[in-house]
Amino acid sequence: MNRFAALGLLAEALDGKQIAVVVREQKDVPAVLDDVVRAAEVFVGGEDLNLRVIRTNGCEAIRTPEGGGLSFTASDARSARLGRVHLAAVYLERYAHVDPDILAALMARGTEVVNA
Repeated sequence: MNRFAALGLLAEALDGKQIAVVVREQKDVPAVLDDVVRAAEVFVGGEDLNLRVIRTNGCEAIRTPEGGGLSFTASDARSARLGRVHLAAVYLERYAHVDPDILAALMARGTEVVNA
């Protein structure tokens, strides 16, 4: 993920929004999560944002003190779960795919869908 996308997603999470980041394959999730963590470190110049980085049992996420967060998932894993949570946005990384019916349901509820 490029740093501009990572910083934009981080800014939205720091504003209290819940965002799902969807990558193509589960094996790509750790690298994309690391990209956002690195962008956060550069963005604040060493200042602590009190981000909670979660990397357990296939649940990769970043939570902010403001109540926002980024949840990382893969097209090939649990994209069907996206329809069961309230999200401000879904960010589709390059080559990621989510079932069009799920995306339509999310957009009908006001969720913004962004393609990289």
